[in-house]
Amino acid sequence: MVPPWDIAGWSVIVTILNWLFALDASTWVQTWGTIGWLFFVLALLGFFPVSYLAYRGFAAETHQKRLKDDFRLLGLVKEDELDNTVRELYQTTYNPRQFLLYIFLIMLVSIMVLVGYAFKNTLSFITSETATLVFFGYLGAYVFSVQELTRRYNTFDLQPQVYSTIIMRMLVSVAITFVGSSLILAAGGKLSAGDQTQTSAMAWAAAAAFAIGTFPSSGIRWLQEQANRVLNTKPTNGLELSLHDLQGISALHEARLSEMGIDDVQNLATSDIRKILLTTRFDTQTIINWIDRAILYTKVGSRYPQFTNLGIFTFHEYYQRLNKLSLNDPLRDPSMSDEEKTLEDQLKNELMEERKILAAKLGLTNARELDDLADYSNYTNYAYIAEYYLRTSRIARQRASEGMGFLLGADIEEKDFKHAIEDLERRVRHNRADVQALVNLSTAYYGLNREADALKTLNLALSIDPNMATAYTNRARIHLNNGKNDEAVQDCTRSLLIDPRNKYTYNYRGMALISAPNKLEEALDDFNQAITLDQRFAAAYLNRGVANNARRQYASANRDFEDHYLLDGSGNFVLWLGWGSALLGIENYPEAIEKLNQAVAYEDNPAAASAYSYRGYAYFKIGKIERARSDLDTAIAKDPNLWDARENMGLLETSQAHYDQAIQSYQEILTHNPNRFRTRYNMAVAYYNAGQLENARAEFQKIIAEAPSESSDAIDAHEALAELSPAKTGPTGEQPEGDK
Repeated sequence: MVPPWDIAGWSVIVTILNWLFALDASTWVQTWGTIGWLFFVLALLGFFPVSYLAYRGFAAETHQKRLKDDFRLLGLVKEDELDNTVRELYQTTYNPRQFLLYIFLIMLVSIMVLVGYAFKNTLSFITSETATLVFFGYLGAYVFSVQELTRRYNTFDLQPQVYSTIIMRMLVSVAITFVGSSLILAAGGKLSAGDQTQTSAMAWAAAAAFAIGTFPSSGIRWLQEQANRVLNTKPTNGLELSLHDLQGISALHEARLSEMGIDDVQNLATSDIRKILLTTRFDTQTIINWIDRAILYTKVGSRYPQFTNLGIFTFHEYYQRLNKLSLNDPLRDPSMSDEEKTLEDQLKNELMEERKILAAKLGLTNARELDDLADYSNYTNYAYIAEYYLRTSRIARQRASEGMGFLLGADIEEKDFKHAIEDLERRVRHNRADVQALVNLSTAYYGLNREADALKTLNLALSIDPNMATAYTNRARIHLNNGKNDEAVQDCTRSLLIDPRNKYTYNYRGMALISAPNKLEEALDDFNQAITLDQRFAAAYLNRGVANNARRQYASANRDFEDHYLLDGSGNFVLWLGWGSALLGIENYPEAIEKLNQAVAYEDNPAAASAYSYRGYAYFKIGKIERARSDLDTAIAKDPNLWDARENMGLLETSQAHYDQAIQSYQEILTHNPNRFRTRYNMAVAYYNAGQLENARAEFQKIIAEAPSESSDAIDAHEALAELSPAKTGPTGEQPEGDK
């Protein structure tokens, strides 16, 4: 049985087909013309909502992530408020209601123009010629709008202001063409020139209308110029500095900034950086550079070329240049000798002379004017700019020192740190009690490997404010570098009493505790706490993996190293060596070799010998004896005192029935380390396999007498001594110990 709705559907289709076939030729053409016009209008108008929906679906999350990074670098908001602040600002600026309202208005204006054009011959309030020109003016604005939306979409810079600008462009274009053509026709004029036909005249007029729609601003500017001539309007006083005078700002950039109400250099110098970051897709460094230039340009005006001739293009560059000529030393030691004071006075005189020369070259009245010009109290943006330069340097150093795989060119990193030092030293000169500046200065010193200056600065900061948690943490890092683990633990503990939620402090203390006797569990607790505070803290996973290796928890260590690699995305020697070690512990020898291949590439690393030793052991366990022997020989050559390599060589020689060579390796190890009971056990096995049963029995008895009774070495020795049966040439899955 056929469903009733199918019958009804077919009936409708048949009725429509009968109606179409019954039409005469002229009606047929008119009907399909109407349908085609309808589809044309829908396609024309549909571009606007579709562009918004596509942008919202693909770009919103990426844009918010970029904003968080930028706000963090500029120090615009506290870390714990970052997510909420960015989310709220984004929702306010990119509110869907704004988009929908503007798109609705665009479609309303478009429908009015299109309907007017479609019924131009029946409208009483407008002539057919005027309606046609209005349509072509609208069409020019539409074509430009499509290009603009496409460009903004491709550059992830689509926002409500774009659609509001499109509305204004359409309205201005329609208004100009309507008023212009109406006035010409009302005055009895013709849309013609010379002896051209009316059709030709309309074609030229339509082309002009289309051009006005495409470039309405040029038409308005021309009209303003003509009006100024007629009305004798005086030109502006020239105090406004045009944006296009700044290097790097093109006409498109100028138009984009103009949408935000930034019409001149003064506006740019004092504009809200957050707003520009939020509402444009300009690169952050580009925005910083523009505002930095604008501040200097606004302060010096017509003297700007004299600054650029000296290579000073931004206010930051001027600030750094002046900082080098500062007469005060922020870390001056009051107990210096007379000779040192004489040298200091001589240096000051030289600096004063250089300041006078600089002032003259810049066209300033005197050297004192240099400092007046450096005052940025009316330009709060520079505080953010200086913070941006400082934070980029700090993050570069932090990521590098934490092993986070963020690598910069040495020249770039060194330049950033030098700029930060110059800026911060100037701040400290003005205010020696600026503790935060001192801490930041120590970070910059550390970035240039000036650890002595960094430590001195941190000590000064803590003498001013003993409750500066960050200073204790940073000082602990320096202590770690110098092997002063006890001091590092003390500083980290003090820091955590003040700020118990600093993941870096827990990580540093854990690193200091790893090498301390019987402190592995405490170190593990610290790494766990750091990861609790930040589940994506890659460095803590790496260090926890090292700790788990030391605890012989190889499966846990393997997971930690894998998590570190997934989070960090890059490798380093500590990762590859530790990961290879963990895989050996769980007897996954092929993958261990794969990771250790990465470790041995670090030939210059002091612990590279351990990488060869571990890989040699892995080759031995899968039966690749020659490769194992080559790696172990390399390890011993690199570090003759690497006993693990010698022990692994002993295992290899035993497996090849070279018992004398194996016993010699074990004896050499035990001469220096008599309490390596696993080495003694392996030597006893070699004695046994060589037929020297008394020597084997003596070694097993020595293990039982001296090793902890519950240790695996003592237990294995008891079993071997009791059975006196052929034993394995090494403990099953035994992990060679090394300097991790």
